[in-house]
Amino acid sequence: MINVLFVDEDNGSRSRMAAAFLSKYGAAKFNAFSAGVKAGYRNAFAEEVMQEIKMNIAFEPAKDVSYFTRFEETMHYVIVLCNDHELKHCEVFPSALVRLHWMFENPVRFEGTDQYIIDQYRKQRDLIQKVVKRFIKELQDGRSHLIEHLNFEPAIR
Repeated sequence: MINVLFVDEDNGSRSRMAAAFLSKYGAAKFNAFSAGVKAGYRNAFAEEVMQEIKMNIAFEPAKDVSYFTRFEETMHYVIVLCNDHELKHCEVFPSALVRLHWMFENPVRFEGTDQYIIDQYRKQRDLIQKVVKRFIKELQDGRSHLIEHLNFEPAIR
């Protein structure tokens, strides 16, 4: 099995969504984990939009990366989901065999009505789902180097 750790700033939404999608679509080949640079809180908007597609991410508490450094398990991939502004805080987990950076805007920073915010979370969810599926396909095709640094920020504004 290939161990993949998704990391974002607080393990509130992006990393948890990505781990849930990898678990759903790649369960035969991958062990998916998620963490934050610091353990934040479970994000109600993220949980709601995942529940809309029948995926429950509410059961697991937010964790920080130190939780995973205690284990002997090798992380084959550490995928950082921080944007450029957060990246300096997301440079963690030095023992990863491969580090990838997929830039997604932190949805916690979205401002506006609840309807606008939930719509932004849906867009984020759909993009994360798409990129995780692409990651699985690229690895199956032996082309994981093609997905090393992805920037999705402009697509979700």
